[in-house]
Amino acid sequence: MSKIILLIYVFEQYMVSDHPKHSPDVSLPTDQNEEFSCVFRTRLGHHYLLYGAEMDGLKIDDKLTNTEEPINDAGKLKDLLEKGLAKFVELKSSADASINKREWSKICRFKSLRWWVQCYMGGIQEVVCGYRGEDGIIRSLQTFRVETLPQLGQGHWNPDVCLDYCSRFLDLVTNHVSNGPDEVIWSFIWNPQHPDNIEIGQVNKDSQYSFLHRWFTDEFKKNAKRKSDTSPSSLRESSDKSKAKVKIG
Repeated sequence: MSKIILLIYVFEQYMVSDHPKHSPDVSLPTDQNEEFSCVFRTRLGHHYLLYGAEMDGLKIDDKLTNTEEPINDAGKLKDLLEKGLAKFVELKSSADASINKREWSKICRFKSLRWWVQCYMGGIQEVVCGYRGEDGIIRSLQTFRVETLPQLGQGHWNPDVCLDYCSRFLDLVTNHVSNGPDEVIWSFIWNPQHPDNIEIGQVNKDSQYSFLHRWFTDEFKKNAKRKSDTSPSSLRESSDKSKAKVKIG
């Protein structure tokens, strides 16, 4: 693991605590395996999605800083979020953009897109970026509202294009998975050298990609309502669905 990645973990440790009334406990060793995740259910076009996302932290309303009640209970957390007393925050790190114009250009062109995609799908409202000096130490912080990130990347990327691409990719997935046998594991590979193509293949169920337990798939199949959707005409694919290259766009 690189030094920069380790420093990012330390940065996160200094930024969050286990309770709004407590200060961060920086005496504890960093644990890269520890995480807090939420499960989301949403709709994109005619697709219903269920997915998990790791959360870095919560910003708690000042009214709750004196409470002794634990807030890591799922029901309590949901109540706070619905009442607007808490919101998710994403922590990021970057080279100091105030003294490095190239770094600010990278944030506008590339990082703002990655931040927006991650936060938009996770319902995160703010990104707190820590700017590093040459020694790797965080020297300053800047908060970005997620809703303003598309303005930051204006002229470089468009959120509507991103959502449309995702929707058409899900059309592609639905077309293949719904027409294939239940025991088949499909792989969808995107190569940045050929950004308009997605390679589709079948994977052995004993491979590293077979991570779902049988009890889960049995229960899922019992309760799921399968929907059959035809792929849009803009998706051009080869006749061999076991291994095909598909162009989106």
